[in-house]
Amino acid sequence: MHRTNCCSSSSMCSKLESTDEQIDGAAMAENEAAVNGAREDGMSPADGSKTPSTSNDQSRPESSHSHLQVAGSGDGYDRPTSSGKSTTNQTGMRSSSSKFASLRAAFEHSPATDSAPIAARKRVVSSEKNRDLTEEQKHEYEAELAQLKEELSKEKELRAALEEERTVSENSVSDATAASAAEQKQDHEIEIGRLQEELETQKAMRVAAEAKATGAGNLQSQLARLQEQLEKEKEMRVAFEERVTSLEDEHEEMTGALQECDERWRAELEKRLTELDAEARVRMVTMAEESQKRQEEAATAQKQLVDLKQSIAASTRGTTEVSDATFTEDFGVLQHNIQNWVVNTFRRVKSEVSSEDMCMKLEKVAEPEQVQYLKPIYRQFEPAARFAIYQATVACHLMEVFGEPYLYGLKGQRDWARRSRQAADALRFVMDAETYNRWRVTTFDALRQSASIKEPVESAVNGITEMICITLQALTDSEDNESWQSSLTPIIHRAVSLAHLIRVQHARYEFVLPSAEEPFDHKIMDDVAEECDDGAERFVRCSTFPAITKLSYEEGDISETRKVVTRAKVVLTPGDGGAEP
Repeated sequence: MHRTNCCSSSSMCSKLESTDEQIDGAAMAENEAAVNGAREDGMSPADGSKTPSTSNDQSRPESSHSHLQVAGSGDGYDRPTSSGKSTTNQTGMRSSSSKFASLRAAFEHSPATDSAPIAARKRVVSSEKNRDLTEEQKHEYEAELAQLKEELSKEKELRAALEEERTVSENSVSDATAASAAEQKQDHEIEIGRLQEELETQKAMRVAAEAKATGAGNLQSQLARLQEQLEKEKEMRVAFEERVTSLEDEHEEMTGALQECDERWRAELEKRLTELDAEARVRMVTMAEESQKRQEEAATAQKQLVDLKQSIAASTRGTTEVSDATFTEDFGVLQHNIQNWVVNTFRRVKSEVSSEDMCMKLEKVAEPEQVQYLKPIYRQFEPAARFAIYQATVACHLMEVFGEPYLYGLKGQRDWARRSRQAADALRFVMDAETYNRWRVTTFDALRQSASIKEPVESAVNGITEMICITLQALTDSEDNESWQSSLTPIIHRAVSLAHLIRVQHARYEFVLPSAEEPFDHKIMDDVAEECDDGAERFVRCSTFPAITKLSYEEGDISETRKVVTRAKVVLTPGDGGAEP
């Protein structure tokens, strides 16, 4: 009978798994089949006979088998009994256990406990993700909620049946052995607890589904509110776009106006700057002319002052003799005037001509004697020493004035000038030195003060001035030649006047201009940089002014005595103390 009940229970579980719609009917049919089978067999559990298993016994699910074991009907052996009453009680208990197992299996495989909650949970999750619910979906949720309520009512009925079966089971096992009853009760309580937990889970799921259905209505109202807010935002966006368009138009207008103002202001500024630049240039030219005029006036006044001093000295002494100190001072002023003229004239001139080109240009414009002297200087030309080299060029041309043994300007086509020179050359060999010097001084001093010599002297001054300016213009590639001549002419006049005065002295004077690469001699040379070291041998780079030596005869002695009146101004080679004056 035990085997028959197990087979019947397994068959019932298989049917419950194949169809979920006939759970209750299948459970009742299985219980009745189990009772009838036990009666038809008429076998006592004590005789130990076993009913062969049917084909369904091999294919029953594991869940039914486990339920029967928990119920105490599938332990694999028959418990011995002491009386027929005990056997009857065990038979009733097993029948009740079979019914209880069938109901439990039906409850476990019910769609309400398996597929329905899972589907409900999926729909709940899906509804949480999808906020935009439609009216049709809301009706579907309400239909599902009604279905869940119907399934809940069925669960309550199953629970009532379980409670009833539990009561019957407790009554049927009251006569069983204490150990078997306790074991079965414990198993039943565990199973009931599990079922209660599942029931609570289903209740929680149902509450969640109801809450979700309630939230669907809230979502619908929220959706309407969001749609209204969206319409307002669209209207605000249109208004903002119109505002932005108007602001862009205003910005373009303001940009155009600003550009027009900027162009107008720039034109006015450029015009004003041009006017100011022109005014500044005019003022600069005017100031330069005034400065040049004042320099010329100062040079003229200085010349007049020197001439006045010389005339006063001559009138007081009755002779034309001038002291060496006066010559030193006068020639120092002349050297300073030449230096200022060079600096003021060429300070803005940037020479970009190579030394080879300068030497070639020098050969084209200068005399052979001057080329021979200046070529070694310009062969080592450097822009840093250009002022000193330009002064050396002027000094080289002035040596034509200082080197004249009589009066500069007497060379020419005039008969009296030529005859005066011839007479002076002839009388040098006829008269003794003292007599010749007195004749020379008297004759040439008279010529110096006569009006006849002014014209040839003026012509000679203009010629040498023009020659100096042409030479420097060719070497520097400059164009302002006329202004150079106008400022240089008074200086050359002063040099000629000093040369005439020094030639009417009783003593003879020599002018020496040291050449380039000549060893430095501190007795007759001055380093303009004042860095000369007497212990080291130095070489001259160029000479900016010649040295003046006085030759005279002592009374009662025919030998000549030499005295340096003015030492030459020189610049030494680079690295040897040479520098620009």
